[in-house]
Amino acid sequence: MKQAAVPLVSCPTAQGEQPCSGALTPDAGDGLPLRLSDDGEDILEGALRCGSCRAAYPVISGVAVLHPDPGGYLRRYYGSVLRDVRRHGDLSPTARTWLARRYGREAGAEDYGADFRFSQQFEPPWAMARAMVREPEALYGEFAGWLRSVRGPYEVLADWAAELPRERHLALDAGCGGGGLVSRIASGFQAALGVDLSFLAVLLARRAVLHLPEPERSYVFTPRRGKEVERPLTVTRAASAEFVVGDCCALPFARGLFDVVCSSNVIDIAGVERPLDEAARLVRPGGVLLLSDPFYFREGEAPQGEPVEVLRAEVRRRGFRIEAEQDGVPWAWATYDRHWRLYFNYCLAARRS
Repeated sequence: MKQAAVPLVSCPTAQGEQPCSGALTPDAGDGLPLRLSDDGEDILEGALRCGSCRAAYPVISGVAVLHPDPGGYLRRYYGSVLRDVRRHGDLSPTARTWLARRYGREAGAEDYGADFRFSQQFEPPWAMARAMVREPEALYGEFAGWLRSVRGPYEVLADWAAELPRERHLALDAGCGGGGLVSRIASGFQAALGVDLSFLAVLLARRAVLHLPEPERSYVFTPRRGKEVERPLTVTRAASAEFVVGDCCALPFARGLFDVVCSSNVIDIAGVERPLDEAARLVRPGGVLLLSDPFYFREGEAPQGEPVEVLRAEVRRRGFRIEAEQDGVPWAWATYDRHWRLYFNYCLAARRS
């Protein structure tokens, strides 16, 4: 966690129906010593402690776990966190012992459930087609021409983020994955923050977009079943960005903090009501809400009625005026050379009254 970004986050612990929102400061986390990067700018280990309720939020390998129940989160995903820090992070022996002592005995066996790929976050579909197939026109036919020109939801939301805000101080992507949208919009804002429930996504987003603790320069993808290929990854460092672990239904920020709040492919997973409540809480008066979703709802999460009409009504009910819409925005990504997944997203931009 970059020290410069600490003043932007706040305590997400529930106080009745509202978050505590107390200011957080770096601290030793109940026995986990504070460890900084060599330049002193990045908190590698320790905690962020709330000055109001005294809750402590661990920082592990530079990733601040700002979940409203950080202990429950680390118990639930203990095995996954250790696996992913081992592969991609920087964990001291002291921190490893601390994690095992506090959370290892009652550890759950769950994974984050994130379907995360660098190709999906950072590479256009045509680049992936050419990486997988020597002559994509011969295999894909007319589909190849479509892949050349397709612009996905990230491009639509990034264009709106560049055009619609009257001020460009702070932006948030709630459900940021590996940082694909944040990397596209960060240069236009003083600071751009990303939040995701997946520790792995945040760990890799910091490597890819912040180049911390070191740049992620390649990734492995599967052009054909049983064949893996290492592909170079070149993402320009976004000095104004930061990423934290958090829950899109209980975000670790103060009311009205952001000029722009984005959320892509979240409401079909977490439901419509609570993510929209949180996004509305964080957008300042006159600020902009940017949404994109394919409405591929989990069982029990689908709203009653046609999803586009429901989303429009819910956005307006929270005090927003819709300024731009685009439906049928293609979201295409390759699973291997002869299989592509294709969704058609609805994208919306609305301004807080």
